Amino acid sequence: MFTCIDCGINTKDIEEYYMVKDHIWESYGSRNGMLCIGCLEKRMSRQLNPDDFSDCPLNHSDLWKKSSRLLNRLGYYEYNRSLL
Repeated sequence: MFTCIDCGINTKDIEEYYMVKDHIWESYGSRNGMLCIGCLEKRMSRQLNPDDFSDCPLNHSDLWKKSSRLLNRLGYYEYNRSLL
């Protein structure tokens, strides 16, 4: 259920739950399951950026842990870098 259909990694284990905007998922996503960030980006031939993500609690709530890669794509890593 949480397995990336391209690479086979368990997205639950690597904490990559996210939602991108509908037009991105319709163009590059999967109708049959999950994709890790890396595999979605490979399909898109570019990195995700904050504008690609839908405005939903899954992407912005602290209730779900997020991988450092997902946090980076959501824009949190760059924002918090100044706090280091």
